[in-house]
Amino acid sequence: MHVLKYPHLTLTAAALLICSGLQAGAQVADDVVKGDAIAHGLCIGCHVVDTHSPVIRTDFVPGFPWIAHQDETTMASLAAFLAAPHGRMPNYALNPDEIRQVSAYILSMKQGLQ
Repeated sequence: MHVLKYPHLTLTAAALLICSGLQAGAQVADDVVKGDAIAHGLCIGCHVVDTHSPVIRTDFVPGFPWIAHQDETTMASLAAFLAAPHGRMPNYALNPDEIRQVSAYILSMKQGLQ
């Protein structure tokens, strides 16, 4: 039988992990809310930005739900895409926090959080 030499340290470490997970979850939820506001302020003119509309508009601009459900869509891929200027999209020059927030909002549609 294995006896822990310092069981109180193990419990403390477990409590810290749980608290950091809760803080991370709260940060993601906050990012989703802020990303929603950014999307409805900047992106809605061209994109479907919520799950209440068709996933692709008649002008073939992909909607956020469609983007979210692509296998290759990740936080990193969205961040890289949003950080670079690209074709038909206006260059809004989002800052890193805004990129994280919009990315979290889009990914929330993939995970059924939105």
